[in-house]
Amino acid sequence: MLMAAFQAVGGPRAVYAVVPLLGAATVWGTYLLGLELAGAWAGAAASVLMLASPIFLMMLIQPMSDVPVAAFWTLACVWSLMPERARASGVAIALAIITRPNLAPLVLIPAALIGITVDRATRWRRPNAPTRRTQRR
Repeated sequence: MLMAAFQAVGGPRAVYAVVPLLGAATVWGTYLLGLELAGAWAGAAASVLMLASPIFLMMLIQPMSDVPVAAFWTLACVWSLMPERARASGVAIALAIITRPNLAPLVLIPAALIGITVDRATRWRRPNAPTRRTQRR
């Protein structure tokens, strides 16, 4: 479906841009995931290892659904670590499940990450602390 959308917008040659663009999104998402979880060096190392993986490179030159689904799940995990982007994570999860329905149980991972992130964000907040909306000017 994604290739059809690219073809409708850019013509028949645009179909060949889908997998390389989503491959780049996978590498970038791997960097962001490593950055969020362990820092800049971990993100850089993870993205270099992803880019140097022979399996990833083989799938990158073939128009298969492995690279797009990897991009969608990687971005879903990255965005689930950012509470303000939980909706974007849901869209990425939906695209991943549409692409590969047999991987639907993986939705538990971003859901757990959203739960951890929300719990971490609310744990350190004082229960009766005034917010910007409740403070008087």
